[in-house]
Order: sequence, then structure tokens, then C-alpha cells
Amino acid sequence: MGELLDEFVTQLTNDSSELDIKSILSEDELDDWELLVKVFTDIRITNVGEDLTKISKFYKLKRWQEISVVALVKMFEVMWVMNKPQLEELQDGMGSSPDTDIAGMFG
Repeated sequence: MGELLDEFVTQLTNDSSELDIKSILSEDELDDWELLVKVFTDIRITNVGEDLTKISKFYKLKRWQEISVVALVKMFEVMWVMNKPQLEELQDGMGSSPDTDIAGMFG
């Protein structure tokens, strides 16, 4: 594991400390991290293409950040495929489609 990940895992597993991303990133790295968090939250799994188009127009991303976004989209796809049977089972139990209606989970 890399140095950053080692420190992050240490913070995650240490009961006596709080998770503090600022303590393990430089100011420039923190800016990059915050930008990626914002970009990632702008991507809806049900509307990836349109959201990526908006992100491409709105944000000036570095190539490594674009690679990170594409990797996240791939992760969405893998998670969807791996969990499709469970999602279909939930859909049958809720009487609504996870593609179009998530309100059933919340009331």
C-alpha cells in the first residue's frame, strides 16, 4: 500500500483518533481531493452519460482526474452487475423498479 493509504487506514482503524484527511494531504492535494469528491457526487448512476457531459463542460480536470472518474463509472457498472440479482429481489419485494423509483425504500 502507498504511504497515503497506509495513513488513511491507520486513522480508520485507530479508535483513539478521528479521521482527518487534512492531516495527510498537502493543500494542493486537498484541493484535488475536494474536486474529485464534488465531481463524484455529481454523477448519478442512473444518468451517467448526461452527468459526464456536464462535468466535462463545467470542470477543468487533469488527465489523472479524468481517469479516476472513468474508473468510478466502471466501478458503478461492476457493482450493478454483481448486485443485480439482489436489486431485482428488492424490486419484487417493494413493488417498484430500482431504475426509476427509489422512494419505496424511504417510505
